[in-house]
Amino acid sequence: MHPFVNAPCDISSLVFHVTNFEFFNLDNFYPHDLDDSYQGPPLKGWLDFEGQFVFQDLEWRIVLCTLDNCFDLQEMLHSQGGYGITHVCKLERTDGKPFKFEEAVDRIEPFIYYLSFARGIWVAPIVFAGYDGSGNLVFEKWENVEQKTDPWSNRSCWFESDSTDLVRLFPGFIKLWNDEAWKDVLKITIEWFIEGFKGSSGVSASIVLQIAALERLGWALLVSSKKAISSDGFGKLTAANKINLLVSFLGLTVDPSVDESFPILSKLSRKDNGKSLFEVMTEIRNKIIHPPARKSKSNDFNDVELSEAWIFGSQLLLLCLFELIEMDVYK
Repeated sequence: MHPFVNAPCDISSLVFHVTNFEFFNLDNFYPHDLDDSYQGPPLKGWLDFEGQFVFQDLEWRIVLCTLDNCFDLQEMLHSQGGYGITHVCKLERTDGKPFKFEEAVDRIEPFIYYLSFARGIWVAPIVFAGYDGSGNLVFEKWENVEQKTDPWSNRSCWFESDSTDLVRLFPGFIKLWNDEAWKDVLKITIEWFIEGFKGSSGVSASIVLQIAALERLGWALLVSSKKAISSDGFGKLTAANKINLLVSFLGLTVDPSVDESFPILSKLSRKDNGKSLFEVMTEIRNKIIHPPARKSKSNDFNDVELSEAWIFGSQLLLLCLFELIEMDVYK
């Protein structure tokens, strides 16, 4: 084992590992897999790993590789839970120039947020090894630099192991992240999304986080970015109307088949004079935060009602984030 080196130094590449991401055996660096909008340097993989995704822009390249034992490890994690090192990454500059570890961390942070967003739990970067231009190991750091780590979950968010969508959406994500007006919004919204998606603090807390995230996105897009409404005007809107305005501005529509997916919410909507699902969801949130003073059966929470509101909120927030990410790339 190479001795731990803690002195600042220039490195030409940084290798690190990722916990609890899902197995895949695809790659995206053949010409027929490239997006037509990509204009950067040629993509290239790393060594002979069976599954490799290359995330690249004009300055940086990160290769995410499935470790050889990932499938077997994932089978064990499926049945036992816990933590496992499932993938290895290599980060380098596309121009080959050396860099400091601190510069690498600035790129690793959004990458890990993105992987966690795709996975629906917090994955972690650990066991860092820095190499100079000759391939010599000159730097090691073993601890997790992000401090957020979740145990394995059998429930994934939107990552699909047979698709390259994970790579396709990353340019839009990193453009939003690199915009100072959006970076903090994106970070906190993803934090709330992941905690809400996991539901580890309870369904009620997740619903509160989801609506807060939707309102935060609405403020950032409609008031701060597009100037579509004044801050006073936005503040006077109900939470449901804020969400409705955000969804409309993004060009999203609620599919009619939603009635089949969320029968209890749809029934509540029809019962209350055709209220929108946004109104039903925010009223559920309001009952969570400000329960009525007088107890009655109509104020009792129904577990199915809460569960549907939670799932609907998660899907709605996910669609809004997708649209924002793709808007930055294509519009």
